[in-house]
Amino acid sequence: MGWLLSASCFIVALAPSFALFCRFIAHDPLRIILFVLGAFFWLLSLLLASFFNYFISFLLSTIVPSLIVFICLQEIVRVLYFMMLKKAQSGLNKMTSTGGQSIAPGVSQLHNSRHMLALVCGLGMGVCSSLFHCMNTFAALSGEASFGLPEAMKANSPQIISSSSSLRPFYVAITSAILPLLHAAWTIMVWHSFHRIHSSASFLPAFCALITHLIMSALSFQSSNGHYILVMLTQFVLLLVCITICHQIMGGTMKSFTDATVRCVTLRAFFRPSNRPTAVPVETHEEQQPNEPEENRLDEAPGSGSTSTRQTTISRTTVT
Repeated sequence: MGWLLSASCFIVALAPSFALFCRFIAHDPLRIILFVLGAFFWLLSLLLASFFNYFISFLLSTIVPSLIVFICLQEIVRVLYFMMLKKAQSGLNKMTSTGGQSIAPGVSQLHNSRHMLALVCGLGMGVCSSLFHCMNTFAALSGEASFGLPEAMKANSPQIISSSSSLRPFYVAITSAILPLLHAAWTIMVWHSFHRIHSSASFLPAFCALITHLIMSALSFQSSNGHYILVMLTQFVLLLVCITICHQIMGGTMKSFTDATVRCVTLRAFFRPSNRPTAVPVETHEEQQPNEPEENRLDEAPGSGSTSTRQTTISRTTVT
């Protein structure tokens, strides 16, 4: 029964991330690389926070300072990831245009879609965070000879298996499912702020991301007291707030938000239609088409233009 419960919780914890990975990332090798690189940056923040916790443990017995530093380090490496990709855009531009044809499929789409790039990288950070969050709990449920962090297993196993915390496995599964979605939203919010760093109120989305991240981590102290239902409801509210902010950042409306919510609830958002339009590439020059929206570009500041020859797409509906 322990293995069955552990496997079920693992499916619940990773199902949303797996759906997003298959829908937006799996078909493009470059996105897979950026996804893994996002997980690496999260591990880097964990390593730096571990060093801080090791030295501060000689002075303080509480974990609160280390938790706050860990959250701040996550947001710092999120910004460093943005700066690194922004510096790398000049190289990506050379890869995407050689004689007018793309030699790296998918690079141009990411180059022209900053929010999709943030979704891919943030989801990688979130999946790594989710695995660390649920690993020990599910390992304790599975019994002996299961993977987990040994020291934490010794401290947490009696609490996890005790009858007074029967809701804990489901709480960990739901929280692990929400974390990648929150990390993707936080990445979109932070990157949007630093993309518009010179505009007024540019840091408001990044500030909201930091505050919601702190609240999300503070909820873990309430879960240790057994308030699992209250904590999960609060997490859903935080997720809804972050999604609403990201939807506004991308220029969405209330009608589009409602339609997208209905599609997600009915699972239609994760399946491609069979009669989708086919794309036929046509070579055109700059004077024959308007500039691409500057809002979606990563390497240009708002208001700047482009002078290169681009490849546009004419959609033609397939007659069946």
